[in-house]
Formats: sequence, structure tokens, C-alpha cells
Amino acid sequence: RLDRAGLLDARLALGIYGAGGHTEQLLEGVPELRRVRSFFDSDPTKHGRAFLGGTVHAPADIASLQLDAVLISSKAFEEEIMAELKRTLPAAIRVVPLYREFGSAS
Repeated sequence: RLDRAGLLDARLALGIYGAGGHTEQLLEGVPELRRVRSFFDSDPTKHGRAFLGGTVHAPADIASLQLDAVLISSKAFEEEIMAELKRTLPAAIRVVPLYREFGSAS
């Protein structure tokens, strides 16, 4: 289902919001997402750290990284994260709530 939504297209500049166990499981289950190098988390202790072959950034950095879309990899806080990103990001950056849009990691 992620493929039908265009999220597995290698030309898409995709970031993932969530730098924890949920995202580790997501990338394990969807190997095509392992190309992602930009991860975001609200936890400042994670900012600047290496994560799954990429780097964890502050959410405020999303707009400056020229991304096409951000996939939210958090079930517990998906609605809050989505509301914040839609309020702060340019409309050109697609915000994709994994659970709302797909039901579960797929």
C-alpha cells in the first residue's frame, strides 16, 4: 500500500518522523524505506545522532531539507504530530500519517 501511495518511489525525497523502535520495525518490514536518510524527532537528545544510516533532526529542520513528504512513524502520537506538521510546514510538503492512511505498517 505504501507503494501505491508513491512513498516507495526512489525519486521521492522522503523523511520519517520518529526515531525509535517503531521506525526500526517499519524499516525492517519495508526494506524500500531503508534509503531514507532524514529522520525527525521531538526529543532534543536525539538531534544530530546517527539513526538507521541517516541522521535525526529537529522537526523545525524539515522545511529546510527540501523534502517532498514526511511519513509519520508513530501510532501513539500520530494525530498530534500530524497537526503540528500541517501547521508549521509549507503545503508543498506532504504529511503522511502511517496509521490513519494505511491502517498499519504495510
